[in-house]
Amino acid sequence: MASKKSKKSPAKCTTAKASSSGAASKRKEPSDDTPFKSSRTDEFDSAKIAPSVDADQSIKRAKQQRALSPLESMPTELLHDIFVLSENLDLPLASKPLQSQLSNEHLHMALTRQILGEVARKAKEAKLSQEPLRFADIMQTDVQAANRLLNARFFTLEICKSWLVKSTIDTSHLPDASSFFPNRLEFHYTRLWNVNISWAVNVITIPSKLFRAPWTAGKIGLLHVLESMLPNRWPYDETAVDSMAEMTHAGLKAAIADNCSPVVSQLSRYSLGQATKLLRAAVIDHGCDEGTVSALVRDGVVYFEGEMDNLRGRLDEGEIDIEDVTPACEIDFYDVQLRDWANAAKKRGDDKSTWLMELMGEAARSVDDLHAKLIHDYQHDSIDDDGPTYDSDEDCDGLFVKE
Repeated sequence: MASKKSKKSPAKCTTAKASSSGAASKRKEPSDDTPFKSSRTDEFDSAKIAPSVDADQSIKRAKQQRALSPLESMPTELLHDIFVLSENLDLPLASKPLQSQLSNEHLHMALTRQILGEVARKAKEAKLSQEPLRFADIMQTDVQAANRLLNARFFTLEICKSWLVKSTIDTSHLPDASSFFPNRLEFHYTRLWNVNISWAVNVITIPSKLFRAPWTAGKIGLLHVLESMLPNRWPYDETAVDSMAEMTHAGLKAAIADNCSPVVSQLSRYSLGQATKLLRAAVIDHGCDEGTVSALVRDGVVYFEGEMDNLRGRLDEGEIDIEDVTPACEIDFYDVQLRDWANAAKKRGDDKSTWLMELMGEAARSVDDLHAKLIHDYQHDSIDDDGPTYDSDEDCDGLFVKE
């Protein structure tokens, strides 16, 4: 028996006395991971006497048998009414009994209709009076409740769709949802949203939970629908604009790192002047995913088109002269770092080099053509400029470099 115990012990016995003694032979040397025990406890163990645990058990039993509060002991129907009418989203967090009673889909829908319905009612009143809905027309508590609702975990794409359908009184003039292709279905719900609420008001913002990974299908769908429904996208309170912009920009960077092109296509307009830097990250640092890179490049060109339209309007109004126009695309399609990456990828035999070169070359030509057309239309002089040249047969040195 002594030999078997010595094998199990991590330390060697150094004296004959330690191995021959009765109770002492059963003691183990304390290790770094062994919790501290007093000698009194060891004496209990050696004598086979278990320490008393009646005190601990009585405390646990008292916690388990805690009497319900008056609110927790109310009838379920009455508790549901209090939760919905109070619009208190913190109520289920007060205790586990309340959480179990206030967590079901039917109640979540009732709460959604209550909170968003109040904002919708005031928006409709403003629409009927033909006056724009202002931030002051809605109580601060209503705004906070609506934004917290959208950011709640239970506010999913399905909850949003159900509320839109159930809240619309007359949908006879709208096409049925089944008539839309799946990837265009959000326009059906966007119309329902606009029927319910004249969302020229910008007191509701996109919830921050949609700007964080993981990017599930439901989260992407809800972001797509809400981003279409909230055209202003920014909070009315100017002090919150910066934090909202930073949060959205952080979501865009996270989506680029995860190569989640559906989210990138929704958020790429929020590049905050760092479009070229973000494109470099997508190409050089994150594998040049075609969906992600295409979304960034496409939105860069679309944004530039919008800038051209704005400039035309200002030129027509006489606010500026054509000589003062110096438009610049947010993306530098002649970026040296992107060119160097394309050259290195071509030497490695990476087909993405050719694909990237063609994509960027087409985008650069579009930007240059838009600029040249603006100058031509308002100067009435032709510009003899054939634009940049892109040589895809030899190398990428011609990429993003004008002749």
